Amino acid sequence: LKRALHSAREAVDAKSPAELAAFDAAAAAVLAHGAPHDKGALGAPGWVAFASGGAVRHAEAVRVRVPTMVAWGQGIRMAPYLRVQATHVSALTVIVDHPSARIFRYVDGSLTPVAQLHAHTHIEPVIHMGNAARQGFHPGTRGTTGTDELTDELRVGFDRMVHELVDHIVRARRSTDWIVVGGTPQPAVQALRAIERGIESHPARGLGAPARTVVQAPTLHDVATDAEIGRATELAVSELQMAAAEATVTELIENAGPHGRSVLELDATRAALADRRVRQLLLAEEFIDAEPIEADAAIGTAFDQAARVDAITGPAAIRLVASGGIGALLRYTS
Repeated sequence: LKRALHSAREAVDAKSPAELAAFDAAAAAVLAHGAPHDKGALGAPGWVAFASGGAVRHAEAVRVRVPTMVAWGQGIRMAPYLRVQATHVSALTVIVDHPSARIFRYVDGSLTPVAQLHAHTHIEPVIHMGNAARQGFHPGTRGTTGTDELTDELRVGFDRMVHELVDHIVRARRSTDWIVVGGTPQPAVQALRAIERGIESHPARGLGAPARTVVQAPTLHDVATDAEIGRATELAVSELQMAAAEATVTELIENAGPHGRSVLELDATRAALADRRVRQLLLAEEFIDAEPIEADAAIGTAFDQAARVDAITGPAAIRLVASGGIGALLRYTS
């Protein structure tokens, strides 16, 4: 980091003492803050900081390895940070069986319990000839009516618990959260469908809200350990992220063209940003690496018009690179 700061300082205009002093103050603040030496959630250390006015404005450890880089100028170098954010995993993980449901918050390798719910069921005591049964009396079978009543009571208790579960999810959910559901197969499916309906009725607010947010994790059983919950959540969210990226890139490519609802390649994307028509900006990680200055400029302009910005990785990025590496979904056509 010190070597990178020294190299960046050499690029600062020496004819501007004020600029040099501002850089030195920011550099001193970064060094005083200190980058953490522990490893991130996946064993790959990384650290990001933004400084100005002699103070660190934001700093955080990140879960992926990042190149040592120092940039100085107006605004912030957002493109490298956007790539880091593309690996961010934030999820609510739900494990359901018939008598109970557990909710966890999973963020980049850290699992925290949120709530535990129970299907409270009121079952009347067995009556023997109009009175309470004597000690040692065996009630025998309940018969059809008794069994139906018990089944109804259990179903009502479970439905009540699921309703409470959905309420918890709707209130706890953040705009970028994915929701992973596991547990005993049948109740897990029932809970998943109820959660989907609840989210549809109460959509998350925020630019980061993914289109499809709920998935069942077949490997996530009701007695899973914390480590198993974490692995299952990572896998399920990874699949959701790849599917969402593929769907978005498909929409981008299929709607591009004259008077279309999207644009491809740098020149067309620049023009759409200049006209403030961009709803969502997409950049392949390869484009960010190859054109960091252009990427930063596009990201800053997109944020200025409240557009969503996504770094595309994986198989979807290959398709985007073949179409110019950058593109945008538009608010309206030209």
